[in-house]
Amino acid sequence: MIKLEENKSKIWFKILNCDGSPIDGSAEVWSLPHGESKGELTTFPGEPSRKLSPDGIWYVDPTYKDVSWLVSSPTPLYKLNSGLKIYVVQILDSPFCEEPGMIWVSRAYLLREATNLDLKPFGIYRSFKQVIE
Repeated sequence: MIKLEENKSKIWFKILNCDGSPIDGSAEVWSLPHGESKGELTTFPGEPSRKLSPDGIWYVDPTYKDVSWLVSSPTPLYKLNSGLKIYVVQILDSPFCEEPGMIWVSRAYLLREATNLDLKPFGIYRSFKQVIE
């Protein structure tokens, strides 16, 4: 499934704006988790296109919207805007493309919003409201 050794056994994150829209301006529409239920399966149909850069490295064409990127560390993006929402993702297939700490997938679920325990290893600490029933 995951080919790069540094990407194995990692938790994957999707970072979205507070309203659930993609931060990269793409037209992706994710099904957000509600309470204890994960979001619906989000599928990005089609065959993603890959391009060869001038230095000989393959990359996913950023204008192609039929794959979505996930990261293993939300820290760099979160430091740019601490108002973003970070979700834990379940991937279903082998990634279309991999780079260290980043993968592109065509099908995934948003399991839940990342907890403070998920984010602690990345130095992200958020305040939260505790509800006791």
